[in-house]
Amino acid sequence: GGDFDLAGNATINGNLSIKGSIVTETLHVSIMSYEKINSFGPVPTMAITGATGAAATGSISGTDVSGIITINTGGSGLGSGILANIFFSTPYSSNNPRVVIAPSAVGCAAMDYYVTNITAGGFSLATASTTPATVACRFNYIVIN
Repeated sequence: GGDFDLAGNATINGNLSIKGSIVTETLHVSIMSYEKINSFGPVPTMAITGATGAAATGSISGTDVSGIITINTGGSGLGSGILANIFFSTPYSSNNPRVVIAPSAVGCAAMDYYVTNITAGGFSLATASTTPATVACRFNYIVIN
């Protein structure tokens, strides 16, 4: 087979089978059925804040679409408020992506955690309660624009 280039619109009144990848800048689909969602791309960056305590560490894995936030809290200077600021590797197209967070480790599951400061460029993970001392907190996240 060779290449096929189309400069205009195409309407297909039947099934379309593609054996290979689809590369597109924008894809609009009214109904989609799939078995799994796989996201790929660069890892976002993360900065932990003072509410996590002295000598706290943090990391993030995954993509702008989904991943895991890990925070190892310090032993002193703990507080409430923003725990970490997450910065997407590529901004979303609007300032209101939907961010869902769920704890995936016991360490911080009892905290009153929430998402705040959501923009096209990122979001913040926060808590209304005092951060527990010297625990490993893990949160799964998913972002849909």
